[in-house]
This record gives sequence, C-alpha cells and structure tokens, in this order.
Amino acid sequence: MRFSTIVLGCVLLGILGGTCVPLIDETTRTATPGNQLAVSIKKPDASRRVAPGTEVVIDWAAANVTGEAGVLSLLVESRRDLLRTVLLADVAVGSQGASGTYSWDTTGFAGPYVVYGRLVTASRTVEERATGIITVDTSPLFVFEEPKANVTFTIGQTPVKPVNIAWTGRDESAPYRVGLDRDTDHGAFEDDPNGTGRNEIILATGTITTAQPDGSFSFEGKDRSGREVPEGTYFIFAIVNDGVNPDLVVEAEGRLTVNKVEPNQPAAALEVSKPAEDTTFLTTTATLQIEVKVNEKQDALVDIKIDTDDNHQNGNEITLLAQRLVSAGGEPIVFDWTGVDSAGNPVPDGIYKVFAVSSLGTGTPRTDDAPGLVFRRSSEDQPLIAALEPATRKTIEPGNFVTIKWRDDDPNNPTPAKVFVFVDRDGDFTTTGDQFAILTNREAGPDGVQDTFTWQVPSGLLEVGKEYTVICTIDRDGVAPPDGISIAPGRLFVKDPTSP
Repeated sequence: MRFSTIVLGCVLLGILGGTCVPLIDETTRTATPGNQLAVSIKKPDASRRVAPGTEVVIDWAAANVTGEAGVLSLLVESRRDLLRTVLLADVAVGSQGASGTYSWDTTGFAGPYVVYGRLVTASRTVEERATGIITVDTSPLFVFEEPKANVTFTIGQTPVKPVNIAWTGRDESAPYRVGLDRDTDHGAFEDDPNGTGRNEIILATGTITTAQPDGSFSFEGKDRSGREVPEGTYFIFAIVNDGVNPDLVVEAEGRLTVNKVEPNQPAAALEVSKPAEDTTFLTTTATLQIEVKVNEKQDALVDIKIDTDDNHQNGNEITLLAQRLVSAGGEPIVFDWTGVDSAGNPVPDGIYKVFAVSSLGTGTPRTDDAPGLVFRRSSEDQPLIAALEPATRKTIEPGNFVTIKWRDDDPNNPTPAKVFVFVDRDGDFTTTGDQFAILTNREAGPDGVQDTFTWQVPSGLLEVGKEYTVICTIDRDGVAPPDGISIAPGRLFVKDPTSP
C-alpha cells in the first residue's frame, strides 16, 4: 500500500511540475506555488484522419492538491466553428489525483477536432489540450448527373455525337475512377481494373477537391488510353476512395450502349443534321435552316422542337413544326425557321437545342438532337443564359446539396458578363421580396459551355412545405433588367425534416 501511494505521488508531482523523490525520502513536499491544479491529455499524441464511427482513445491524468473538490471533463472542439462537445463529465478528482482512458465514438462528428481536458474546483479552472488533432473524414459524395437515361454512342457515325458524362462530388481530396462495366462487380479502387480477370474499362481519373467538386467529359468511343471501346451495353460507374473510408462505388442512372457503323451500313433512322454547329440566329435574320433526315421503312410523323435544357420530357419544350408526315424513303425535311413557334408566337431570346421526334404509331418515338446549339439574339453582342438543372422536381431539406447547371454565352468576353443564381418563391424574377441570391458575379464565357454550382441548402432560409424556383440571370452593365433570364425547368420542394 505504501509503495502504490508513493508511485501515485510521483505521478501527481510530474503533472504539477515537481520531481519524484526516492522511496526512502519521507520529507514533506508541497506543490510548486501557483501550480496546485493540473490536467494532462497524453493521447491522442499525433494528428490523424479517421472514418466516422472510429473509436479514438483519450488517455488522461489529473492532479488536485488545492484542498478543494475537483471535477474533470473531457471535451472536443471543432476547428471549423469552435463549437465544443462534452464527451465525459463529472469525474471527481481529489487529493489522490485521478487518471484513465476514454473511448470517443466519432459517429456523428465531421471535420478536425482538438481534445481538451478541463479540471474545475470552487476557485480555479485549468484546461489542457492534446497535441494530436483528430480529423473525422466523412465519406466522399459522388453523384452522376448525366446520363439520366439510357444512351447510345455509335462509333464511326458522322458527325460524331458524343455522350456527356457528368457528376457532382464533395470531399477535400478524394481520387476517383470513372469507367464502364458489363456487370455490377466493379472491383476495388486499389485493384488494377484492367488486370487479369477484370472487365472494367476506365474512361477518366481525377481527384475531387473543395475547389473542383464537379466534373464531366465527352465520351467519343475510346477509353482513357485511347483504345476503342468494344460494342456492348455497359453500366457507367465510379469508384472513389479518400484513403480513410471504404470505397464509394456508384452507378449512373442511365446505361451506355456502344454500337459501331460498318461500311455501307444503313443511315440512322432519325438524324437532325442541321444546324451542324453552334449558330447565332439574330431577330433581324429572316430564317434559320433546320434539316431532319428520316430513314424509316414506313411512314412517320415528325415534330421539330427546341429546348433550353437537355431533358426533352419535362414540359418546357417548344414545338416549331408539328406532325409533319414523312413517307417511307422520302426526302429529308428542310425547315426554314422564322423565329416563331408552331402557333406563330415569337420565341424568346436564349440558348436552344434543336431536336426532332419521330413516331410510327407504335413503339417508343425516336428522338435526335442537332449537333449545334442555336443562340437566338436581338443583337450580336447580347449575353445569353439557359438554365439546365434542376430539370425535374426535387425534394430537398436543410443540409442537402443541389446541383444547378446552366449554359452561358458572352460574345463580348474581354469585358465578361456576370452570372447570378437565385431561388424564388413565386417564380417571378421581378418580385424580389421572396427571392434569395445564392451565387453572384460568376464570370460568363463564350461558346455556350456548361457551368455548374453546387448549393448546400442552409437551415432556416427556405420555408418548409413550399416550392421554389431556380432562376439564372446574366448581365454585363449592372443596370436592371439583366441581359438574360432563364428559369430552371425543375422546382425545389422543401421537405419538413420533422415530418415522416
């Protein structure tokens, strides 16, 4: 008993700043003046990243020779917002001191944390932090945004009609692989996907970062090494690994079928061949020629339409020519568009994709997009914008990530126009009382390229149980109204987190 008491005394003196005396020394010692209360966090003693749910051992010791009752607490402090969470409380520390270990369950925590020990008496409080910072690394996010439906790519087709593969991600730094696979066994990130016995085809690799959370590429029939992809139907998949969490494996909603045009193979059943490239169609120009080739073995009814987004089944399509009968083996439709819809109404300025729909009366109608975009303008240098996503109604709640996409085109790019994105309660941009700007002053570019913004829905901003519209605007001079306005076709429905 005497031996254990002397050892404990050594521990207390070590914490308080004294020295351990030899066992035979029975001289009465007092703590260093002003240092009668102390706590030590011995572990974690090194910084590291852990997955959520990891048990982190906290090793602590405390000394109290004040003569007052002491109470110890263990807590962690977020280095992002400095909020503290108490892990262990009300541990009594008297004149004999105390020590122990605590297993911190990191479930529900995210980001970097510092571990603190706090020792409190009636008259004094001391704190000590661990030397190691624990970063709870949440699993990466990776969501395919395109394709949303099954798509086909034909090798050898002229002109080439690439398939756009796009995604949204979230992580500080997480490498990814995007590829094709005939089956659902996509392997693991550390495996060689093209090794013996594997049938995955890697199309792209990269790293999701905070600065570059999203990505896309155009598939034109070849893999990452430039080899032609064999014909077949594939799952589009991604494997993401941040070095801490298990592999994240995701698949796109749509599958990809790869075909190949052989010499003398019949032409496609439906093809929009003009406009073959991006074309400006001014309101002062009389017509724009649209050409549709139909190669059906029976009569077909053909519609020619335009759309501001890439989803041609969400209700915002504009019909230019309705139900044109094309006989089997007939000549292509050559349509001189005058800038109005099929009812004679002028089409607003904007960025449009021309597409055709053919129906045989049975089966699924065929659709095909023109290779080029149409920039409908009132003046040569007018900035334009077209909202693409959300393309359909989305249910959201605070904390969710919403992908917003648009095309912008600014032909006067030396002094770039600016893009703004709003959420609006009534869908009317001119009434601003129910409107919130979520992105401002993003520089526009030329050539109608896609741009993306990932918005995290904040708590308390939107009213639960209500729908909101996403509105994108583009403006060069800062004078109202903006040069271009486009409303996303899909609305945002705010779910009440407290409701089932």
